[in-house]
Amino acid sequence: MKLHGQNDGLRLAGDAGYTVVELMVVCIVIGILMAIAVPDFATRNARDRCEGAARNLSIRMQTARQKAVASRTPHRMIFDAAARTYYFEKFETDSTWTQDPAEVYEIEGVASFESSVGGSAVDNEVLFETRGTLATADAPALFTFISTKEDSASLSVVRTGRSSINMAYNDQ
Repeated sequence: MKLHGQNDGLRLAGDAGYTVVELMVVCIVIGILMAIAVPDFATRNARDRCEGAARNLSIRMQTARQKAVASRTPHRMIFDAAARTYYFEKFETDSTWTQDPAEVYEIEGVASFESSVGGSAVDNEVLFETRGTLATADAPALFTFISTKEDSASLSVVRTGRSSINMAYNDQ
């Protein structure tokens, strides 16, 4: 015998909406999918920030190279690996260097930054000659950005001034 308002779990023609059990199943499925997807998003985000830092430096170095060619004036990049900053300077007619543009750039979104200019890890200057080439002593220049997930992006600039970025993923 059924009392008024009771049913055996089947829906009647006039019933609308979802049962609590159905809503709980949907919530559990969404929770499982999120638990799988969130770690991948965090890894991808770290990789993207690492690659983005390398691309930003590459673009700014190419701009300095183009300015050196267009103005027929040497330009250089000065960087501080410990502080993770860099800026650009141009050579003036009075044999001095002035910052151009007047901005210091920060390397953000990476766990660490390493550099090697002309094979030296202590040199902190890359000189672009008026032909757009790197000074012989500065070639090749290698900058490595390491993400919080131990992925790395390496920016390599050769004597001709051409640059390339290579990614290395830590898939653990």
